[in-house]
Amino acid sequence: MSIKIALIGATNVGKSTFFNLLTNREDFALISNYPNFTRDRKYGFGILNKKKYVVIDTGPIDFIQNGLNNKINAQSFLAIQESDLIFFIVDAQLDLTNTDKMIANYLKKIPNKKIYLFISKINNLNVDLIFKNFGRLGFKNIYLLYQSKLRMRKIFKKILINEFKETFFERKNFLIKKKNILESNLLTKIIIVGKQNVGKSTFTNFIYGGERVIVYDLPGTTRDLISIYKNRKNFSYVFTDTPGIRKIKKNTDQIEKKNIFNILKKIKKYNIILLMIDSEQGITNQDLSLLQFIIKQGNLVIIVFNKWDKIKKKYRKDYKRKVEFKLKFIFYIKVYYISSVFGNGIKKLLSFIYNFQKFSNIKINSSNLTKIFFSIQKKHSFFYKKRRIKIKYAHIGKMYPLTIIIHGNKVEKISDVYKRYLTNSLIKVLNINIPVFLEFKNSQNPFLIDFKKK
Repeated sequence: MSIKIALIGATNVGKSTFFNLLTNREDFALISNYPNFTRDRKYGFGILNKKKYVVIDTGPIDFIQNGLNNKINAQSFLAIQESDLIFFIVDAQLDLTNTDKMIANYLKKIPNKKIYLFISKINNLNVDLIFKNFGRLGFKNIYLLYQSKLRMRKIFKKILINEFKETFFERKNFLIKKKNILESNLLTKIIIVGKQNVGKSTFTNFIYGGERVIVYDLPGTTRDLISIYKNRKNFSYVFTDTPGIRKIKKNTDQIEKKNIFNILKKIKKYNIILLMIDSEQGITNQDLSLLQFIIKQGNLVIIVFNKWDKIKKKYRKDYKRKVEFKLKFIFYIKVYYISSVFGNGIKKLLSFIYNFQKFSNIKINSSNLTKIFFSIQKKHSFFYKKRRIKIKYAHIGKMYPLTIIIHGNKVEKISDVYKRYLTNSLIKVLNINIPVFLEFKNSQNPFLIDFKKK
């Protein structure tokens, strides 16, 4: 059984830096000098001497009452409840603050929780004075955190070894090993992308069955990639909520840019992309640009119109007709209309996702694939300089994305229009809902090659 560790503290004390260190990931939790940057609970995994542990990064606890602060605090308190160990982090540079005292008082009231106090950013400060000052918080287990990652790792290992109740520690297992759950092939990985305030976090919470992600009427509320895990009928699924994507402009801050690039970079790792759109706004040019980018990656994309409950019933039929017209160039893409608030339409969407394995590993031999292309060419052939270009044979090049290699003479002369015809016809014949990419290779006469060698 793994140990759960919650990282707790005020704003900008170094929780996300410590989180990345414990999970051995430099890009897992975004780090920023902006106050209150982390908001949701973020889970990371690690292995030490063949034993697993879970680390929960949290937003800053702030006892100033307002709507967003209350939601961030609630996420932190949930992390405290489900954890076995609490790493309470304070900033030595700021001295002992009222917020630190209030957090300490709250933590000491919680039964059956082991608390470690970490004093960060102590470089060039008087250590004895720091111990005396923060010792007033009343915790027994106090550690100083230097900026040296090696020192921090040694401290953490010492604590975990004690918690795992191990007396022998092999040198070969000295380094913390990372475990990236997204690398597992046993998972179906789903990422939810879209513009700001389209309801991605509300949808994630509906799947989770509770407030896993903060939902607030403020653009940009979600700032990290937040994943939840579901098991169903011996299959595992990970749903990842993301910050809203918008067009990068000159005045876009560096953190938002990093977030957008991070999402676009990681899209390739996922099997299914849910492109979420606000039904009230409809499909915008930005949505179409993002859709085009996703299709090029070769992932299965599903378009989800959220907030469908806000569209009056008498307008829905016409609304769907307009959507079909806009998306006619990608007929194979599934479209769902849902309400994340009331749950309407989500059951049908999840049913499709849960059955993804049925068509994710399509198997078709080269002989049958070649016959399919022969039949497609019989209906409409392509001519170049009055000569018909024939496909000789075809085979699957790779699965992700699904790529078909087509061999023939002068196939480089085939036009883009005819390539789209071949692609769309193949998708219809195979009855699949994933994009297909075609690669064309010229076939040469082997006897001619041997003659040239002589």
